[in-house]
Amino acid sequence: MPEPFRSADVVQLPSARLVAAATTLLTAVANAVTATEAEKRFDQFLHRVEKSAEYAEAGFAAAQALRDLETIEPFEAAYVFEGIYDALADEIEGSDARLQALYKAYADALSENEQAQDQALEGADRRRSELRAEFLRARGEWTLATMLVEQPDAHGLACAEGVISLVEGKLSPDNGIPAQPNRRTTALISERIAALAATETGSETNQQWHALIDALRDDDPASGVAAVRMMRDIGVLSFDESLGLVADMVAGLALNTIDADRECVRWERQMAAIKKASGVVEYESFASGSEPFEWQALAARREHRCDRITVVCLRRFGEHRMANLLIENPEEYYRIEAEASIGAWGVRGKE
Repeated sequence: MPEPFRSADVVQLPSARLVAAATTLLTAVANAVTATEAEKRFDQFLHRVEKSAEYAEAGFAAAQALRDLETIEPFEAAYVFEGIYDALADEIEGSDARLQALYKAYADALSENEQAQDQALEGADRRRSELRAEFLRARGEWTLATMLVEQPDAHGLACAEGVISLVEGKLSPDNGIPAQPNRRTTALISERIAALAATETGSETNQQWHALIDALRDDDPASGVAAVRMMRDIGVLSFDESLGLVADMVAGLALNTIDADRECVRWERQMAAIKKASGVVEYESFASGSEPFEWQALAARREHRCDRITVVCLRRFGEHRMANLLIENPEEYYRIEAEASIGAWGVRGKE
């Protein structure tokens, strides 16, 4: 059995089995859909760190590997490292003679010398930072250790970003969205679609279009897609017209899922860094044709993943033909969507 932690700069090599177990648990934290789930998994991770010095080393190695493989972000890894040290702090700091001497000096100065108290507290703060830095440096994190000592505010900000991104800031893409269609809502949307399909003039179309938009305000794609399918099955809508409506109805869920997707977020961050390095203002775009190759490659990967996320959303509501079209012929899918969206559908040929 491995020895307990007695010094921040003494490293115990963990077994491959424990590293694999820690990697699995940290990956589950990263992939958790909700903050509640992520917190539960991370608490399990820290509990195991507290119980076993070897697991603590395994957890540190796992976080390094996940960061190096770009499964988690550097600031998320910094937060994990901080959590591991915090779980071991009592043991490491309790066995550090220099820190304990400073605590004793503070206790001895109580009620006698306020200046000596302040000096002892300042010394203890410095020593605690040194121990954290030694812990990181001994495990190969020299840059992070230097930041902790020389730029403590920057290190604290990195850890704060890490806890938000990895654990506390997770939002479920479909939070509050009904899983099953509501009969009453489906019937109401079906009526609005039928009325829109029956219009003969542009003014009528505009009126019924707004009525349909009002019926869709409750963010209930399950009911909306069910209504579209019903109208398509009885011949009120063509497949193309139904695609435009369904695409609009699942768009919110797809966008929320994209915003919560770790791969998309990572690529967006990398693309933003390339823009900044190229001198492009944050909210502006590259001039057409001037995009660096690296930016184009990331944009293509993001676009492909966004399409696949939309495919998943379409399949969730049973629209497999639309999902297959987006996979097999995305150009045709987007052509139909553009011509048959809620705003454009029904207006064609009407004056």
